[in-house]
Amino acid sequence: MFLYIRVALYVFFGWLAGAGIGSIDPTGRVFSIEIDRLAEWLVSGLGIAATFAVSRFAKHR
Repeated sequence: MFLYIRVALYVFFGWLAGAGIGSIDPTGRVFSIEIDRLAEWLVSGLGIAATFAVSRFAKHR
């Protein structure tokens, strides 16, 4: 299971770098993200996760 998560993270970080949100060091060891853009992505991700959690809770009740 952890292998799948790790591969998914590789794809995700590669996509972030390709989208111009972050940059990968030429050695491939460091991935850096601008804080402003990261905050936008975190807020939108938290919003999606919150709506999903609320819908699961409502469905459970």
